[in-house]
Formats: sequence, C-alpha cells, structure tokens
Amino acid sequence: MTTSIAPHFAPKISLSSFEENDLALFFPTPKGDYLAFNCGAPHHYLSAESKALIGQDKHFRKIYVLGKIIFKEERVAT
Repeated sequence: MTTSIAPHFAPKISLSSFEENDLALFFPTPKGDYLAFNCGAPHHYLSAESKALIGQDKHFRKIYVLGKIIFKEERVAT
C-alpha cells in the first residue's frame, strides 16, 4: 500500500510584513479604529469600508476582525 501525502496549505495569520492576500487579525482601539496585531511592524489599520462589515460576518466582530488583506494604502498621520 502506498500513501500519498498532499501538502497542506492552511491559512496562517501574518504577524509582520503584511502583504496583499495575507490574513491579519485586527483589534479595536479606544478611538474606535481597528489595529492589526503585529510584531515590530508599522501600524496597520482596518479601512472604513471593512469596519462597515462588522456584525455582518462571523469573522467581523466588535471584539476582533479576521480578514484577508486585499489592498494596502499608505497614509501619513498629521
């Protein structure tokens, strides 16, 4: 009997160097924004369009948001 082991490509949550198609976990801040959980990376926030989905999906909750990064836009704080 031969056994074939297919590679298992389970999604994993990124903790740094966020790129498009990565999964990220966002937590609410006291100001109402959602900040990506990361290690040593610059601040990454959830977009207003994504925040509008909170409560409509099992992964978009008020206590956390788990989602795939589909677009990145750099902004400078003033």
